[in-house]
Amino acid sequence: DGVRRLLAEAVRECSSERLEEAIRQAKEVGLPESEWKEAVNLLAKGELALRKENCRKRLLAACDEYKALPETFAPQTTAAEATRSDAIGRLKLAISEAKKLDLSQEHIERGESLL
Repeated sequence: DGVRRLLAEAVRECSSERLEEAIRQAKEVGLPESEWKEAVNLLAKGELALRKENCRKRLLAACDEYKALPETFAPQTTAAEATRSDAIGRLKLAISEAKKLDLSQEHIERGESLL
């Protein structure tokens, strides 16, 4: 499970070095190719493309998380407000990152339209 965790972290971090190491370890322990093929594909895309792809995924996940929030919280509890605040914070961070990486305007507008 440690190698699988390493693979997942490498994909999230978009680090070529981490991807290479995770793939090497996955091969060494005999994981089936289906479990490390995504990492190989991502590595082939290049580091910038990796960061953009993962940014896009985080932005879409933040949008989905925000849309899943109830319209109103009744009564307004501290926990509910914290949940809403956290979701808004993740959405704003994802939008900011998307702008820095020059992600498509469509994705950026999707996030901004929710705020």
